Amino acid sequence: MRKLINSIASLSWLALAIILPMERLDAAAYAPEVTLSIRTQSGEAQELKIPESGLGTFTLKNGLVYGFRPTMHDDKGAGITVTIFDMNSTPVELAQAETGVGKPAVTTKTTPGFTIKVGGVTPNVS
Repeated sequence: MRKLINSIASLSWLALAIILPMERLDAAAYAPEVTLSIRTQSGEAQELKIPESGLGTFTLKNGLVYGFRPTMHDDKGAGITVTIFDMNSTPVELAQAETGVGKPAVTTKTTPGFTIKVGGVTPNVS
């Protein structure tokens, strides 16, 4: 009986030694980057490449800084919420815009207003 228990314990450790490294590979595999084309009402424009749920910034000619955080709702980027922040003191959320890959540009009702278009999603593998 003792030999049976030891054999089962050895097999359990062997299974863990095989399965755990596989889980680590899956966890770090997908880290998409979202490309946003942003234009202000005054015509200033910038293209930002931002990791999904990361933060990219756009500095206007007058020195004011705004942040943009894309959050994907699927792995293709068909649904993306872009959260806009005023970064000029303590970051303050100004608005959210719903857009996605292949969808028309959206214009925020913020001051200043921003027109945002998703240029694409790059499925970076880390």
